[in-house]
Amino acid sequence: MTQKSTDLFRGDCTAEKAQVWLRILEGTFTETMKDELKLYKFQRALYPGSAAEKWWKDLKDGDKSDFATLTKAFDAKWPMPQFISRPQTLVINEIKANKLPLHEVGRVVKDEDGVEVLSHQAWAQRTRKLLADIPSGDAGMLLMEHVRDGLPVALRRLIASETKLDSWEKWLAAVEAIDLHALNDVHEELGLPRSGVLENDSAWVSPSNAENEAALTDIAQRLGVTYMLSPQRTPPPPRRVTTPYTPAAARLSQPEFTSRPSQPRYNPPTYPSTPPQRGPPPHMLSSSFGGSATMRPGNIFAKHVLATPGSPSAGRGDPAGLSGDPARDAELARTLNSNPRLYGTDAASVQRYTADTTSWMTSPRNYALFPFSPGTVAPGSKECWNCGTLTSPPHGAGSCTSATRIPRIEYNIRR
Repeated sequence: MTQKSTDLFRGDCTAEKAQVWLRILEGTFTETMKDELKLYKFQRALYPGSAAEKWWKDLKDGDKSDFATLTKAFDAKWPMPQFISRPQTLVINEIKANKLPLHEVGRVVKDEDGVEVLSHQAWAQRTRKLLADIPSGDAGMLLMEHVRDGLPVALRRLIASETKLDSWEKWLAAVEAIDLHALNDVHEELGLPRSGVLENDSAWVSPSNAENEAALTDIAQRLGVTYMLSPQRTPPPPRRVTTPYTPAAARLSQPEFTSRPSQPRYNPPTYPSTPPQRGPPPHMLSSSFGGSATMRPGNIFAKHVLATPGSPSAGRGDPAGLSGDPARDAELARTLNSNPRLYGTDAASVQRYTADTTSWMTSPRNYALFPFSPGTVAPGSKECWNCGTLTSPPHGAGSCTSATRIPRIEYNIRR
């Protein structure tokens, strides 16, 4: 085996690296190789003019009689590193700190060897390495509570709590075998956004989100397909109108038109956005005074006069109100504020929302109202379907710039 100049041993490194270099050199030897050839390969693997070559020249001839004796002299110069076990308390603290954040679930990451794996698979590899530093590898699985706390609730639900998972190797293998589609099903049940490589599915991507479009382009390039971010419609070519050929004599006999009669343009019928207000019948306006009298509010005849109905769309253009009637808006605001399924953005409201959502998701036959996200308004309030808020002026899902997205189930209810 020909040694490269970068593989030559200089001797100015740590004892650990020196022993690693010797192991690599010994890996090039064969079982039948004689000591003379081993000593020759060792000498030729020393960097010229280095501290290692000077050490070789200063060795006694007896230390270079065979390769075994040479190895003892090498160990005396560069001692074999000793294994130092870490304190058990430090390892347990690292296990507690080994968390898998929710936003990283399902994403592709690189492990310690640079291989692309899913994030929960890399987490299982790190956990397996930490457990190996525990005496006997925690065969009794006493650290199960701390290890499970490092996983989000969706992953913990997918791990079967059966008796066959009676060892760390079986339990971590079950974590590594979790399927992405099953993981996203649990996320949808919990009202969480989709995870990782499946979060850019067409049902979840907004065309105005540039980050999702970039992710779709990256996935399309990996699959070898073409993805058009903004498909544009090519207008059809202009229609060419051709007229039949008419001889000159026939054209002279035909009357000359100064202009082509224009076709009447079709205009769609327009309807008023507000229906005409209907007044009281004529017979109720007539009086003995010829209609010139003014009814006072306390008049007994005033209650029999038909009231003018308000527009059904009154107040719809005003984002500050829901109906246009201040009294009705105040009553509606008190109703919404007292609704236990609408929550504020403070810590107590968010905690109550989390508890109500878990109860709503886990109850098999739950007839309670669906809990809406904290800080959102009631459905049907001209709110945005993506963030659940009402702004002034109102904005739609296509023009929403908020980074917060409501769960998919709530999106379907509002829509």
